[in-house]
Amino acid sequence: MRNVNPVRVILRNGREKPVLNGHPWVFSGAIERSEPAEVPAGSPCEVFNSRGNRLASGYINPASQITCRLVSRVPGEYWGAELLRRRLEEATAFRDSLGLKDTDCLRLVNAEGDGLPGIVVDRYAEALVVELTTAGAESLRRELSAWLERRYKPSFIFENSGGPARSYEGPAGWP
Repeated sequence: MRNVNPVRVILRNGREKPVLNGHPWVFSGAIERSEPAEVPAGSPCEVFNSRGNRLASGYINPASQITCRLVSRVPGEYWGAELLRRRLEEATAFRDSLGLKDTDCLRLVNAEGDGLPGIVVDRYAEALVVELTTAGAESLRRELSAWLERRYKPSFIFENSGGPARSYEGPAGWP
């Protein structure tokens, strides 16, 4: 857990139910305001109900209809390199526990399914294919690449981030 000043996202009255039920996204229509109002896409955020109760943390992209991608319900746990590393290790350990350690064609990271929204990593023999579809995922590109290099020692990493999913994140110019 790192010391950050996350953006405060306050939901409209009565719009917290999806978050409380575990939904990983907060849509723009559910948000009353953010503090500060102008923030860079991919910034860590905390989501609060209209009464000021903290619900979750994630990262924000004000230009996207999916404004917040949630990553944790643990107080003090924020989007960043430490959380990325831990979730990558958990995803790897889970696949290894299924007996998939020696499989050479495998989805290593499955975005929200592994608590890493916007990040998909596939292994094809000695190569890795990475797809970063959100501003928050893009903000941790270097850390992700370094971890993948250390863990898998691939012959190469191919990035396939230009698909339509990324276009839903709003205009270009995020990290």
